Amino acid sequence: MRKFEFKLQSLLRVKELLEKQLMGELGVIEKKVFDLNLIVDTTYKNINEYASRYNELVNKGTDMDTINTYKNYFIHLNKLLKETAIKLEAANKEKVLCQQKIEKVMSERKAIENLKENQYKEYLVELQLEQDKAIDDIISYKTNIAGIEDK
Repeated sequence: MRKFEFKLQSLLRVKELLEKQLMGELGVIEKKVFDLNLIVDTTYKNINEYASRYNELVNKGTDMDTINTYKNYFIHLNKLLKETAIKLEAANKEKVLCQQKIEKVMSERKAIENLKENQYKEYLVELQLEQDKAIDDIISYKTNIAGIEDK
C-alpha cells in the first residue's frame, strides 16, 4: 500500500508561514496605529487643558511672556497633531495593504488545502479500489484452488 503524498505540500507550508508572518506584521502595524491615536488623543487633551489655563490667565491679566509661552506651546501642539495625522494616515494605508496581502495569501492557502483534500479523497477511492481488487484476487485464487482440489 502506498502512502498519501501531496505534491504541493511545500507550497502549502510556504503559504502558511507567509500568512503567519503577515499576521505578525499586521499586529505591529495595529500597535503603531493605536500608539499614534493615543498621541492624538493626548495632544487634544493637552490643547483643551492649556486653552482653559490660558483663558483663565488672560481673564485675570497676565504678562506677554506668559502669553507668548502659551502661544508657542499651542503652535508646537498643532504641529505635533499635523505630523501625527500624516503618520497615522500612512500607518492606516499600510494596515489596509497588509490586510489585503493577508486576504490574498489566505485565499491561496485555502485553495491549496481544498486541492489537498480533493486529492486525498481521490487517494482513498484508489486505495479502496486496490483493496477490493486484492480481495477479489484472493477470493478467485481460493476458488481456483478449491476447484482444482475437487477434481
